[in-house]
Amino acid sequence: MNSNLSPSSILIYGAGAIGCTLYKWLYPNVKNLYLLARGETAEIIRLKGLTVYENTSDRKDQIPSVSLIERMEDLMEEPEIIIITVKNYSLEEVCQDIRNKTQSKDLIIVTLQNGIVNLKIVPKYFPRVIFGVICYNAWRDKTANVIGFKEKGPIILGTPQNTLQKDLDYIQSIFTPSFDCTVTSRYVDAAHNKILLNLTNAFFTLIGLGFRLIPSLPKFRKLTTAIMTEGLQILKKAGYKEVKLGSLPSWFLLRLASSLPGFITNSIFRKTLEKTTGINSMAQDLLINKSLDTELESINGYFINLAKKNGFEPAINQKLYNLCKREFSKEEFQPMSIESVWEEFREELV
Repeated sequence: MNSNLSPSSILIYGAGAIGCTLYKWLYPNVKNLYLLARGETAEIIRLKGLTVYENTSDRKDQIPSVSLIERMEDLMEEPEIIIITVKNYSLEEVCQDIRNKTQSKDLIIVTLQNGIVNLKIVPKYFPRVIFGVICYNAWRDKTANVIGFKEKGPIILGTPQNTLQKDLDYIQSIFTPSFDCTVTSRYVDAAHNKILLNLTNAFFTLIGLGFRLIPSLPKFRKLTTAIMTEGLQILKKAGYKEVKLGSLPSWFLLRLASSLPGFITNSIFRKTLEKTTGINSMAQDLLINKSLDTELESINGYFINLAKKNGFEPAINQKLYNLCKREFSKEEFQPMSIESVWEEFREELV
């Protein structure tokens, strides 16, 4: 570890919305910062730089020249820290690539994925692994070098067994000048809290939220709250506790949304729809990247299995998973209308 509490170099492996926002935020404070991107994404970032905006695209900040690499071999020296921001379905391949191209035993890995798949994969390859829960929303525009985000963090760091405390403090000291970053002693709880909030990504993708108007606010509200309410029941049944994730919705707000009458909560959901400026990462994979790889299994599938292991039958989330499995596997996925989705859930919502 660098005794001056300043890293010799940091590599961000993955140039999606999270990787690019981190590069933008760390850029002023980290001298040797690199971003690994490939294919068309690498080409456009190399040509046009990186543009990042908060909430609305009329306030853009640009980094005209990004320290970009397309292969680990392109680095002049091994980085001290590698931040992995790829999706779960790419994680095994990325870990193999990093391990094959690095020799340093002092390498610190910071891995930022939704779910808990990374808890099983990354420690197989590296002894010093810091895990992080991303508590902000970010999205990529139709052009790969333009990224939007809602808030500047936070990221919650931790390890499953509360080990590597010096490494956690070190990473936090590097991150905090650039964005909000905290360390938790309850990382596994925090990760499960984030999976709960990610359950609706599949539903939002299914109806094309962010790509078109949603005409029926009551149906959107009822389906969203039903998915989240059942998800919260699953977490409680499995024994997980609440960890506050920045400004993301608390358990209290989730319970409130499901218990209050529609004439009160409709206004909240209307504002949510009106403020939706980007799309979630699952929709990004299916509708922009045209990829069949999604996090449906590691998020929604995981919660269904968690429910059944604890003697709970997740009727709403099972229906959502089955419906998404069917629709997402189509050669050319097209979002369903909210009315069609509502009909699919009619029996479960009675």
